[in-house]
Amino acid sequence: MLTLLQTINSLNNAILLSKTQIKITKFNNLTLKVLLTLQRLNYIDSFLLNNVHTQCTIFLSKKQNTVFFQQIQSVSTPHKFIYITYSDLVKLKTFDCSGEYLISSTHNKIIMTSDEAIRHHTGGLVLLKLNF
Repeated sequence: MLTLLQTINSLNNAILLSKTQIKITKFNNLTLKVLLTLQRLNYIDSFLLNNVHTQCTIFLSKKQNTVFFQQIQSVSTPHKFIYITYSDLVKLKTFDCSGEYLISSTHNKIIMTSDEAIRHHTGGLVLLKLNF
């Protein structure tokens, strides 16, 4: 969880400073799954691992950085995990329509958005909030 927070802080700083790429050296499987989901949601263009899996280069969209600032907030921390049920997730989405949440499903270990979690009638660990 700590490596995920470091990566998210690096991403927020890079987007704020209009950088096109960043390199991270601390990552794990959770971080790579979140990066894959962010790529699917068009928050990042792509990411590339080197041959020995010691460094990850994240490529950011140029047009996304100049149009508006998209911030990624961490909800759960290494010391406080926040779990949400399906019914609470439906209530949360009715009140907060401005962003999307990334949820780690506890039973099949996948990262999904809050809309996908509602569609599958499942809850889980709330990792990040993506502001649009």
